[in-house]
Amino acid sequence: MKNTEKMAVAGGDYTNLELVKRSGNSAGYQIVLVDPNDYNFFPLLFHPVSTRFKEPSALSYPFRKTLRKLKNVRLQPGSLEKAITEENKIRTPYN
Repeated sequence: MKNTEKMAVAGGDYTNLELVKRSGNSAGYQIVLVDPNDYNFFPLLFHPVSTRFKEPSALSYPFRKTLRKLKNVRLQPGSLEKAITEENKIRTPYN
């Protein structure tokens, strides 16, 4: 059995989502994305949407649609309350 690193990513903003997408199919990682929402929201696109340069669907995108092709990623709803690095665990309101 191969050694895998466990990684918790707090928040599904643009940068964290890129990290998850680039590392999600690597055999060396097990990734948990912790976010209270089940979608990515990009408010910087308000202006292009309001001026009709972009479609309203560009403002938000469901995480599940992005993550379903990634083998080693799962979505944990909630916020990250505490990272217990000694035990390699995280604490959320739901566990």
